[in-house]
Amino acid sequence: MLSLHPVLHLNEGESLAFTGEETVEAAARAIFSKSKNAVIVTLGEKGSYCYDGADHYAPPVTAKVRDTIGAGDSHMGAVIAARRFGFSFGEAIYLANHVSSAVVEQEGGLLEAADFAKAMQALPKEFRERLL
Repeated sequence: MLSLHPVLHLNEGESLAFTGEETVEAAARAIFSKSKNAVIVTLGEKGSYCYDGADHYAPPVTAKVRDTIGAGDSHMGAVIAARRFGFSFGEAIYLANHVSSAVVEQEGGLLEAADFAKAMQALPKEFRERLL
């Protein structure tokens, strides 16, 4: 599968278990060396990390966690959408942290339009302008 060069999206535990490495950075680099494509690692309350030949860290977004269902899926979906809008991987994981933090504040894995709009308003102006 890695020879197909997928973008991989894992959580911290998955990345460490998959590679046997001791740090997320080492794990992402090990996976990148085989996949030759970006490796995104969500870090929960510590934010997220991406390695695409360079290190990218995105800070966490404070959230009152009600339900973690859908957090990873919404994070990856936001990365895909952000990349489609021309955002770099570093910018995409920053934006995705905002979306997934809004999702975990809801019961279930859905984000209503008003809650999504609120999450987008928390982004820097230059990000919002690029999404319009």
